[in-house]
Amino acid sequence: MAVKTVRPQAGPQTAFLSSSADFVLYGGARGGGKTFAALLEPLRHVNVTGFNAVIFRRTYPQITNAGGLWDKSTEIYPALGAKPSLAKCQWDFPVGTTVAFRHLKLEEHKFDWQGLQICLLMFEELTHFSKSQFIFLMGSNRSTCGVRPYIRATCNPDADSWVKDLVKPYLAPDGYVDLDEVGKIKYLIIEDEQFKFVDADYRDELGNPPISFTYISADVWDNEELLKKDPGYLRNLMAQSAVDRDRFLGIKGRGGNWNAKATAGKVFRSDWFEVVDQAPKQGKMVRFWDLALTGDWLAGVKMISVNGLYYIVDVVRTQGTPAQLESTMKMTAQADGYGCPQRWFKDPGQAGVYQEHKLRQLLVGYDCRGVLSQVPKTQRAKPFSTAAEFGEVKLLRSDWNNGFTNELVGFPDGTFDDQVDAGSGAYF
Repeated sequence: MAVKTVRPQAGPQTAFLSSSADFVLYGGARGGGKTFAALLEPLRHVNVTGFNAVIFRRTYPQITNAGGLWDKSTEIYPALGAKPSLAKCQWDFPVGTTVAFRHLKLEEHKFDWQGLQICLLMFEELTHFSKSQFIFLMGSNRSTCGVRPYIRATCNPDADSWVKDLVKPYLAPDGYVDLDEVGKIKYLIIEDEQFKFVDADYRDELGNPPISFTYISADVWDNEELLKKDPGYLRNLMAQSAVDRDRFLGIKGRGGNWNAKATAGKVFRSDWFEVVDQAPKQGKMVRFWDLALTGDWLAGVKMISVNGLYYIVDVVRTQGTPAQLESTMKMTAQADGYGCPQRWFKDPGQAGVYQEHKLRQLLVGYDCRGVLSQVPKTQRAKPFSTAAEFGEVKLLRSDWNNGFTNELVGFPDGTFDDQVDAGSGAYF
């Protein structure tokens, strides 16, 4: 019978699994082997009667989707005699210990755990959870099985997340990890939902010591097994937008950048857009509208795609009364012709239903409909930004060129973003 050996890779995975700190945060960048290490952590105690571990992800699909926590756990846990229950998202080990996967999709789901006992409390991608969810769940981090209760979590860099407050003592001013600090044990307390680092000999008014804490950083270059099995993964990280490359790929040995965020000039740059004197007459085309609200501009971007290149051949941008704006949309659709679909982002809810009905009546006879998108504008712009950075988006020379690129370069800090939304939608 073949023997299967499962062990952490030397480096950050081993450092994470061997740490004695009360709370270890394993971050750095994508591809660092964080999920595999998280799944190995409970195995140290599965032969201890009464031990239990709960691994949280923010949503249920993140647990059960292909390649998620559940799929990866099936490659490890059966070898130790664990029995799966997909209905409960739980593994039961021979002596009665359990490793469960749970979600906290809504803020109020934290109250489901009030009064319960979790010996090993784990969070996959801590930046996806609210600070109040994390602190509330700490109240359930208790144990009577003989194993000291402890916390483990993984994360990727997010400049706007509360998690950055935990990581700051381990970062250099440039946002990458400080190699002289990473892995050191530090001590923290929580006062009024704020994290404060203190000396090791600190005691509160009841004599309780602080929480011992450390941050372990990893990046894709630390994960030799992944690069061996999927060498294309590194290429995929390189293909991300400039901001996401800084966050999720970063610098070899220093992880991703915790300062990286969408700012003016970082999402789009004017030199990414080649201006051409001719564009294809045929290809996959669309006119995408960013619909005007009170005081905003109506913008419509017409795009033609051929052989992996995207040509923006016309941009309409105007203000006016509702009747004037409707007239602009109708006349523009007539100029585009029946072969050019007309699209717009559809608002969710009843307002979107009414708007959809009204616009389809306005453009009757044309291929027209709304497209539902509930992601933030900066996230929606990422695919368009990445294509532009790689030289795949061309502009047909016209008097709208400068106004269009100026708005894109100013995104998301600029006053207007209607042309950004229309361009992102056309590429979408």
